[in-house]
Amino acid sequence: TLTVTVAPIPSPYITADKIAGCQNYADTPTKGRGENQTAPGDPHILDDGSGCPKVCDSSVVTYTANGPAGSHFGWTVSGGTIIGLTATTCTVFWNGPVGFGSITLYDTSMYGCVGTKTVCSNIIEKPHAKFSGPLNVCLNQPVVFLDLSTAIPTSPIINWYWDFGDGGTFTSSSSTSVTHTYTVAGSYTVTLVVRNQCGCTDTFRS
Repeated sequence: TLTVTVAPIPSPYITADKIAGCQNYADTPTKGRGENQTAPGDPHILDDGSGCPKVCDSSVVTYTANGPAGSHFGWTVSGGTIIGLTATTCTVFWNGPVGFGSITLYDTSMYGCVGTKTVCSNIIEKPHAKFSGPLNVCLNQPVVFLDLSTAIPTSPIINWYWDFGDGGTFTSSSSTSVTHTYTVAGSYTVTLVVRNQCGCTDTFRS
């Protein structure tokens, strides 16, 4: 007689360390929590049953493979570039183009059986930070920086963070010109970081 062991096909799932904010989190619940009960930084289970999870253009996301003990994992990505791998994780730079991509996890069990999980990704356009201002200013004189940032209508910019390079900062929830006065002579790099409704960011320095 011969005893044959029939091993099951693995059913892996993928978690991500971050996802874009402007989507239904019920589609990406955190393992161990109820639907709609997520917390910042929790690993979200990816599921595209109700639409492709959104990811920000030019963002870096680390995905984790979840499967039976003894599994070996492999990955393929469309719409992004794999920039790091460990035994259980895959770090992806979503460099587009903007549109739809995907990530696939291959789970090979200790018995050699292979299961896969593919999740589509909606790569959404990030905002574009930009401003103008004078290159030379006088000490103790107000200088005006004009915001020229843009974003797609479906995910407008909701936060502007200015760093004037001398320790001074300014945060606003609306696009506006900002005024700053330098009290110590020198050369300073001015930085603007904008964030859109989906949580995607962009940085401009001058």
